[in-house]
Amino acid sequence: MYFAAEIKRRERRVNLILGTLRNDLGILDESPARSQFDCAARCRSRLDCKGANYRLPASGSNQGTCRMFLTASDGTDLSGNPEWSYMATD
Repeated sequence: MYFAAEIKRRERRVNLILGTLRNDLGILDESPARSQFDCAARCRSRLDCKGANYRLPASGSNQGTCRMFLTASDGTDLSGNPEWSYMATD
């Protein structure tokens, strides 16, 4: 006998902390990204991504850097940096 079950996908929210850099321990992936939104969408699409940093594009470039993390931040690994924004998922 075959049983079908509907699986509801829970939307994951992203909390943005501007001007914040997370240290590079526990990096899942680092790649170019067009925007903070693009970086957040990538992290939200991966169940193993617990947070991400986005760095603004360098002068003359149209892509920034998206750095995704395997673990959530407890706040002690964050520091101020105007070129970066940290995004925490729930």
